[in-house]
Amino acid sequence: MWITANNVHVHADPSVVQRPPQRSVTWVGHDGCVGWLLPGADRGTGGGRQQPRASQVRCPVTFLWQPAGTVCQECDEVHDPS
Repeated sequence: MWITANNVHVHADPSVVQRPPQRSVTWVGHDGCVGWLLPGADRGTGGGRQQPRASQVRCPVTFLWQPAGTVCQECDEVHDPS
């Protein structure tokens, strides 16, 4: 058994490691292990919750992605998602 920042891994064979009965597994690995996420963790983050991503829009002048609702550094316009 080993614990990372956001999940727990144990051997899939119940005769080797006895898992808590109330805990269902989140995934079954191809290496003979199973695991589950710790409370509050998101899968694939490497630890902890994922940060929410800011919405982005493409500037019609430069075609570069800019954060939505902010003044574009290239054309000094505010681009809103449509």
